[in-house]
Amino acid sequence: MSKDEFQEDFDPNFAPDEDRKLLGSTPGGLGDRSELNEPRSKRFVHHSEVDPIHGELREMARCAAQFSRQHPRRRRLLGRMMGLIQRSRKLTAKPEGLSQEAYDDALFEAWRYFCGNLCPPPLTAKQAYDPDGKGSPLTWLNAYLKWRLYDAKAAAQKARVEVAQPFFRDGNWLEPLERVSSPADGAIAWERLRDWVATDPDGTLAAVSVTEGRPEITAQVVLRDYLEPEWLKLREIAERYGLAPGTLNYFWTTKVKPLLVDFLENDSALFGG
Repeated sequence: MSKDEFQEDFDPNFAPDEDRKLLGSTPGGLGDRSELNEPRSKRFVHHSEVDPIHGELREMARCAAQFSRQHPRRRRLLGRMMGLIQRSRKLTAKPEGLSQEAYDDALFEAWRYFCGNLCPPPLTAKQAYDPDGKGSPLTWLNAYLKWRLYDAKAAAQKARVEVAQPFFRDGNWLEPLERVSSPADGAIAWERLRDWVATDPDGTLAAVSVTEGRPEITAQVVLRDYLEPEWLKLREIAERYGLAPGTLNYFWTTKVKPLLVDFLENDSALFGG
């Protein structure tokens, strides 16, 4: 089901009077079994008590479970529950560093889980939501949403690393165009990398040299030669400066390559992180 089809099926607009008709109850007539630590005999008053959403959602879930999956009343109740939750501003917020698109995708999956598993029989979960359990529908939804957001953050981080690492393999530089979606994107990525090496904006590359006796052979020098149009091999760079190949290989592995990896993994403008 697409996002548009999903939104058409479940109307999230919240109308208290209409919800009361759906529930077959008058205002103040719903039993409150929320997590507010109130006596079971206390009656629930819609929107007039502190944080009453848990009890309201529980009763809606109980009522929705009485109808078949395709019954209009069940579907309308689910839509009303979605509207109430959205307006409560109690959904788990977008984590820092996660794109809005990734958050929206995770939220969409959470809503599908909510509508598919709130009432028995569940579509994807082992068990449907239990209105007499510990958590309200909102708590249950947020728990699932947090897992989806965790997965989204992990996937985004993995994607950044996977895009960065293939630029070098076994000591050999790989063509950036192999790792980007279009030649135009590849040209931009390549130019940003060459510009970083040429300008060394924070002085990090120039501050690291191969040995104390050769302070002029810095990480910036090695990377500049490595990124030449003919892409010199480390052995050829060592010959150019009269260094032992083992000395340059050690410098590359322990000093130069970690700086390169850090730039590739963390330059958000290059890889859209």
